[in-house]
Amino acid sequence: MLTLWARDSISVEMMVGHILQNLTKLQATVEADRRKVHQLQFTLESLISKVRIPQKTSRGNKSHKD
Repeated sequence: MLTLWARDSISVEMMVGHILQNLTKLQATVEADRRKVHQLQFTLESLISKVRIPQKTSRGNKSHKD
């Protein structure tokens, strides 16, 4: 892009237009990724809350709770 502009093959306005299009695409990608991360965090927290981790007694043996 800079090479085209340096050779006067592309106008400043056209270059700015391309930059804005690319920024818009990047912003949409970042927002989609952020939503995916939040969904993964929610799923992970949900799974962790469902896992029952046995607690150890003072002797180091696993307690048996039924």
